[in-house]
Amino acid sequence: MLEEMSLNFGEDFQRGILNYLSLPPDSPVKMHKLENYAASVASGSYRTRGMAIVPCSLGTLGAVAAGLTENLIHRAATVTLKEKRPLLILLREMPFGQIQLKNMLTLSEAGAIVSAACPGFYHKPQSINDMVDFVVGRVLDQFGFENSLFKRWKEEARPLALPTGVKT
Repeated sequence: MLEEMSLNFGEDFQRGILNYLSLPPDSPVKMHKLENYAASVASGSYRTRGMAIVPCSLGTLGAVAAGLTENLIHRAATVTLKEKRPLLILLREMPFGQIQLKNMLTLSEAGAIVSAACPGFYHKPQSINDMVDFVVGRVLDQFGFENSLFKRWKEEARPLALPTGVKT
């Protein structure tokens, strides 16, 4: 966990994320320091579409499932659940033991979307990037962000936009 606490993502990382997602530089994407409990996302009055923890370690899974708020990720996740907003947990580790499975169930029962970074293979990925794009696209789908990062099941062309509020 010490390694996670010392990660430092600067402006270059943010620019890289925006570029990868083909978003303009002025997109409303904000990075916060892990120890910044005064960040906007630490409060339920700050409106968001939800939260995705990508990747989520089994330690973070356990902390969020237990309602601990040891850092901003834990606090923001707890707030997201409290406010009944979508919370997606994308686990990065395997295999799962009984404790981790119980933590996943606890979060699912609390309203979280629990997932693992498992790419689909029906779209016949040709590269690692294709597999990553599948997982990223599915995460974006959960929050209603339009994307065409992967070929969808039985769709030959780019999908039609769904009406607002419709979940797939």
